[in-house]
Amino acid sequence: MATPEYAPLESLLSRTIGLEPSRLGRTALQHAVATRLHALAPLTVAAYMDLLHRDSLELQALVEELVVPETWFFRDDGAFALLQGRARQLWAWQSPQPVIRVLCAPCSTGEEAYSIVIALLKGGMKLESIRVDAVDISKRLLQVARAGVYGYNSFRGKNMRIRDDYFNQVAEGVFEIDPHYGTPINWLQLNVLHGLPVAGASEQGARGDGLYDVVFCRNLLIYLSEDARNCLLSAIRRRLKGDGLLFVGHAEAMSLDRRHFSQAGDAGQFAYQQVMAAPLPSPAEQAPPEPAGASRPRPRQDIARKALRTAPQPQAPQPPPPPRTGTDQLVAEARRLADAGRYADAERVCEEALQADRLHAGAHCLSGVLAEARGNGAQAERSYRRAIYLDPRQKQALVHLSLLMEKRGGAAEAGTLRRRAAKIA
Repeated sequence: MATPEYAPLESLLSRTIGLEPSRLGRTALQHAVATRLHALAPLTVAAYMDLLHRDSLELQALVEELVVPETWFFRDDGAFALLQGRARQLWAWQSPQPVIRVLCAPCSTGEEAYSIVIALLKGGMKLESIRVDAVDISKRLLQVARAGVYGYNSFRGKNMRIRDDYFNQVAEGVFEIDPHYGTPINWLQLNVLHGLPVAGASEQGARGDGLYDVVFCRNLLIYLSEDARNCLLSAIRRRLKGDGLLFVGHAEAMSLDRRHFSQAGDAGQFAYQQVMAAPLPSPAEQAPPEPAGASRPRPRQDIARKALRTAPQPQAPQPPPPPRTGTDQLVAEARRLADAGRYADAERVCEEALQADRLHAGAHCLSGVLAEARGNGAQAERSYRRAIYLDPRQKQALVHLSLLMEKRGGAAEAGTLRRRAAKIA
């Protein structure tokens, strides 16, 4: 922060809500404090700091000023395409349908939670088979979510049709979701660092393991300190089924420990599954050896088929993989450090790679991911564009830049970039 008088407040916010203040930008916290000081005037900054330590309601009021409700329906729609596909392939065809439980944290003003319900319905699920626990720390944002009333800004990109199919227009530029589609959602005000809800706990007579089939935790991890981020991810692992899906924001994938999570779906969907230890085969799965002399004589055709299967087949020589350069190794090391949450070390090694080879597209792309993770969108955009200029088939850079442009309202360019990425194997 600009002045040391805010240091105690930064420490308080880090302890209570896990916030890393530097991720908000230099002036965001000062602006939030100034707003509260104006409401409580006359009050000095020092007196306000003392009040925050004594008054939990005032701390909540400050948090309400800090939260950023920047979201819209089907934001980063690749995630919802994957969810819809999983519903169709795994759950919708079963009779009776299983109850699918989803955690949405944070849910902000509700667009993501309603999008989850709609995606599952489009995947063939019945409304009564869907349960969504939608969690946010902000009482104000939850009030908006429960009301289900939205303006034009909540509908962007190519999913405009949902406005006609699932909403009623109640005034010029004002749309209310059909209350029918809100029935599967349980809205909860909760600080996720104090614990996550238990799946099904709010349902009378519900039975189950208390785990979620899917967790959406997008665009929260990026604002947390390393300790808070690790704490939350550990809690998610305990609440997510072994074959469940975790969706994160596009700038947050680097914060996942690859010892615990592996990618599911395409790169642009930012979906992950837990890495589970392979179970030992059960006794029933271990076929006992046949006793000596028990094998029956096989027809000559069977012997011939086996000979054909086991005989070595001539294969065309494979070209050797391209030699791994020193810069490649540095980029791989930087990515490993980022995966472990050691962003400062990752940035140092990435810069070392760029010093060694300024034309390395992969290093520029990773530099962009790291810049976006620390909240520097302008630097991230420059790095992604440089990577694409150097290698027009740099798929990861195309995906990240498309999401960044969509976030800024550049839907046309975002769509062009997505189409380019989709053509790359």
